[in-house]
Amino acid sequence: MWASRLRLHEDLAAERARREELTRRVDAQQTSIAFLCARINQLETERVLLLRQLTSIDLPIPVLQVTPSATNAAVPQPTASTDMLEQISALGIFEDNPAHAPAGWNPDGTVNYGRLPVPAR
Repeated sequence: MWASRLRLHEDLAAERARREELTRRVDAQQTSIAFLCARINQLETERVLLLRQLTSIDLPIPVLQVTPSATNAAVPQPTASTDMLEQISALGIFEDNPAHAPAGWNPDGTVNYGRLPVPAR
């Protein structure tokens, strides 16, 4: 009897560990998905703005959104992925950086990726 109880507790501990590991993996994947969605949305916005400058055609900006799974929709809770996304966006890695434009920005806001102009003598 004691052996069967011990075996039952071991099985329960193994299943709890498995569930916890799967939960961590899902949280990590959701964080990656949220980051990629934010990055794709940024790229789509930049693409539409560039096309608008080139063609003078006003196009709608597509937005990619993560649809919650059925299990997450049943119990609304703040997820680790949204917290992580907020922390990543607070880092400012999507902001303009002078290192990305050594020749500076043009007056219209576009980046000059060429070389720095030679100063006149």
